[in-house]
Amino acid sequence: MPSVEHELLISLLRGSPSALRGLFAHALGVELGPLVEVSETFSDLSPAVYTVDLAVESDTERVLVEVQRSIDASKHLAWPLYAASAHARDGRPTRLVVLATDRRVAVWARRPIASFHGGCFAPCVIGPDDLPLVD
Repeated sequence: MPSVEHELLISLLRGSPSALRGLFAHALGVELGPLVEVSETFSDLSPAVYTVDLAVESDTERVLVEVQRSIDASKHLAWPLYAASAHARDGRPTRLVVLATDRRVAVWARRPIASFHGGCFAPCVIGPDDLPLVD
């Protein structure tokens, strides 16, 4: 269930997608283009519906954001689905970033997820140690 902390992080990024660009540059060394928010809900033929916390995109790429406050093994099944489903819509390069509010959760989220054809899926993870200090 979403918490105040979860919703606050999403609200901050929804109000300023450029902040996500700054986090990517600072924590991951990845430069993203200008981003605008979009709506992303992922579904398949079964009744389950998967909804990402936040989706933003530019003309050339899409970034899916998940706030993760605790270890949840089911997310290792859902995260590759989110990225693959979003990518399948139009072939746009897609990144999934996990904002982990706890160091232990960040370490867990960084573990590669066994996925397709012997490969693995590794989300971009920004944890507490990756955030710039606020003066």
